[in-house]
Amino acid sequence: MPGRNFNANSYKYGFGGKENDNEIKGSGNSLDFGERINDPRLGRWLSVDPLASNFPWQSPYTSMDNNPIYLVDPTGMGTESTHTDKNGKVIAVYDDGDNGVYKHNDVSKWNGKSTLGKTGDGIAKMGETQYWDEFSKHNSKGEILGDKNGNFGNPEAHINFDKNVDGLVTSIVGMVKRHFASYGSASAAKDWLQTNSKRGALLDIKSNLGEEEGYQFNGKYYSGESVGNYLFGANVESLRGFANLDNLRYPFTNKESVFYRSAEAFGAYHNKSNKVNNPSVKPYYGEIPYSGRNVVLGYYGGKTDNAIFKAHGNAAIYGTKTTK
Repeated sequence: MPGRNFNANSYKYGFGGKENDNEIKGSGNSLDFGERINDPRLGRWLSVDPLASNFPWQSPYTSMDNNPIYLVDPTGMGTESTHTDKNGKVIAVYDDGDNGVYKHNDVSKWNGKSTLGKTGDGIAKMGETQYWDEFSKHNSKGEILGDKNGNFGNPEAHINFDKNVDGLVTSIVGMVKRHFASYGSASAAKDWLQTNSKRGALLDIKSNLGEEEGYQFNGKYYSGESVGNYLFGANVESLRGFANLDNLRYPFTNKESVFYRSAEAFGAYHNKSNKVNNPSVKPYYGEIPYSGRNVVLGYYGGKTDNAIFKAHGNAAIYGTKTTK
């Protein structure tokens, strides 16, 4: 094959299949790993891991958990988020820049840490979550609970990979809209929605689904609790649409104002029912971000570029991480 013969000087790729970077004079043929450059002469990284703050128990110059034989890092952006066993039981959740959900058919072959993008060998990517902590444990103060190894997985969580609840949510939203139409005023409809959205009431589907059970929903994996909160947000938007027809008697129409007024109610309910005293401030007035963010998503039809998230940033999405 004239012109295509192999020799060491023409080979462009090195350790890990990464491309040699020869553009910087004197760089010594450094290897481009995407987020960092590796110097193979020293076997060292030339900069710290950009995600080092997510892994405080490791050196910022570490890569692949110091195990490059077993683990790989194809993008340089960290490890998968959610891991389950072959039955869908959640065994680990990491805050790492990847919202993938990975099933381990043989947990005994796994070292209990992140697999850094590796699939095969009994590891299969099943899909993604909307947010990394979807199957983490959260307390009533909104904290995301993890262990000293950075595992934020909820040991009671389980994902039903073959169950989809899109149709269930759509049918209930339609039923609620029809129910609103039977009322003479938006005020009466609001009272009905508030009463029937409480724990154990007609519209509390998360109790039937199981708060810590996971399902396919809107192309992602959500917990039953999150699906229930999404439904509540969608029903609040239906109420706002109904109130638009009744605005002479009940001015309940401005989209952001309606959300905040609703948030005051469900935030107060959270504080009372959980016997906590979280600050009653925007955007959720005491409700934790894990719950409130899904009410926002339901209210805005699943759009993440909504006015509430834009106004409050990560404070509207994530609580504070805490480990022990």
